[in-house]
Amino acid sequence: AESNVPSGRNGAVTWVDKNGNLWLFGGSGFLDGSGLNGQPINDLWRYDIINQKWTWMNGENKWSNDSNTARFGNWGTKGVEAESNVPSGRHDAVTWVDKNGNLWLFGGYGFAEGGGISELRLNDLWKYDISTGYWTWVSGQKTVSNLHLSGQWGTKGEGLPDNVPSARYESIGWSDDDGNFWLFGGHGYDYDGTMMRLNDLWRYDISTGYWTWMSGEKDWSSDQSTPLYGVWGTKGI
Repeated sequence: AESNVPSGRNGAVTWVDKNGNLWLFGGSGFLDGSGLNGQPINDLWRYDIINQKWTWMNGENKWSNDSNTARFGNWGTKGVEAESNVPSGRHDAVTWVDKNGNLWLFGGYGFAEGGGISELRLNDLWKYDISTGYWTWVSGQKTVSNLHLSGQWGTKGEGLPDNVPSARYESIGWSDDDGNFWLFGGHGYDYDGTMMRLNDLWRYDISTGYWTWMSGEKDWSSDQSTPLYGVWGTKGI
């Protein structure tokens, strides 16, 4: 509808689909009639470039104390697409688009299952199928328990089913020519659960569904000798 428009927000995430339409998810902002500002939300919008209209596609538009709401989401069963699935409210997540035009979402700062109204760093990976309009929880943790120890780096350069980046937000991401997803850093937890700015590089193999820790560090060192501080080497080399 011409009158449709997302609420004011910051820290939302975006995609562009294969047809050039613009997609918007969550952030911290307002919901319909709530008057609350700065709350993580989980509504998904599409802006049609041709007709220049917004469509509210998924997620919640009102606050509720119900467990299946804009705050708390519904993860469903890992790997199983369902109409009732929806990510929890969050901001500053990471996004990718796969070769089929599906939308992918990782982590951010928002709500975990069982976490009440406390905002947390997250490491759940989601896929939104454009053709069905359904979300799938693909990997990562959904519960509040031990989110600070949620990462599993494994061996550098080796993709394994149990590997997963730690909970974090404000990371950055890319897609390569083979359709794999890449993730770098962010503000989250190292291997020991210490909160800090991270410099680990990850690849998600879209064909196997495995995460691989590719570069950077997983541990913090109080003596500032760790490469978590960066190693510049010689400029240009």
